[in-house]
Amino acid sequence: MAKPADKRKSVRVPVDFEVRFTFGNQEHIAQALNLSTDGMFIKTSYMLLQGDIIEIFFRLPGIDEPFWLKAVIAWGTWIDGMNMPTSGMGIHFIDLLQSQREHLNKFIRGLIQH
Repeated sequence: MAKPADKRKSVRVPVDFEVRFTFGNQEHIAQALNLSTDGMFIKTSYMLLQGDIIEIFFRLPGIDEPFWLKAVIAWGTWIDGMNMPTSGMGIHFIDLLQSQREHLNKFIRGLIQH
C-alpha cells in the first residue's frame, strides 16, 4: 500500500518503545516509531490491511496509566533493507478516553519541550 498524502491533524513526535497488539486471537509485538494524540506509526513483522481493527497496549515513560485501546490501520508499507520481513503501519486510535488523550498530550508536550 502506498503512503497517502499527509492529512494529520496532530503533531507527531519520534518515539521508541514496545507496543503489543492483538488481531483476531493472536498477540503481536511492534515498535512505536512516532506518536501523536490521534495515532502512531509502528514497525512489525505482521502486516495488516487498511481498515483492520486492532486492540493495542503500550505504556509511556512517566505515565502510570497503561494504554489499552482500539485502533484502525490507516495505511501500511513494507520496509526495505531488513534481514527479515518488516512492515510499518500507521494506526489511528478509536474512542480514546479523555484521560488517555490528556496523558498523550502531556507526554508529547514533554518531548517537544526538550
